Amino acid sequence: MTAKTAVTILIGVAFVITLIAIGYWYWYRNYRNASSHHPNAQPEVFCYLDPNNLFKKYSDAEAYAKAQGWEVASPSQVQAAFEAGAQWCAAGFASDGNTYLPYHCAVPGCSNQDGVTKNDCKKHCGLLAYAVKPARTGGGSSNDADGNGIWPFTQSNCNLNTKWSQFS
Repeated sequence: MTAKTAVTILIGVAFVITLIAIGYWYWYRNYRNASSHHPNAQPEVFCYLDPNNLFKKYSDAEAYAKAQGWEVASPSQVQAAFEAGAQWCAAGFASDGNTYLPYHCAVPGCSNQDGVTKNDCKKHCGLLAYAVKPARTGGGSSNDADGNGIWPFTQSNCNLNTKWSQFS
């Protein structure tokens, strides 16, 4: 085997390995959670709190949402989710760069009022995402964020029953 042939073979092998890696990356980004969604799932607003590093500014939350294939929810989408029953004790960034907290009653430590309130988030800054909500994973009680930092659609305060998804 000549040196030219060996180089050609090495380039070919590197090309095939690169194609396999790109294919895996594409599958991982687009299909890894497909089986965890209900087949008729619809996009909804949900709150995500990074369990390891809370978002310090809107651009951090926006970048994370993009990496997950999610949109950042608009204030009007957050309001519509609240009207459908959304409630969680965590403020998150919306697409206008402000943080909002939807709550149906005053609960010390969560919200001082009923409604969707702008929250001057200094800690517990999350992301209000708009996407098909991933299935619940282990960790946390049914009333708290799951092991991946995603909150139930409704917490069981204020005479509301806990629901994982707006559509469940």
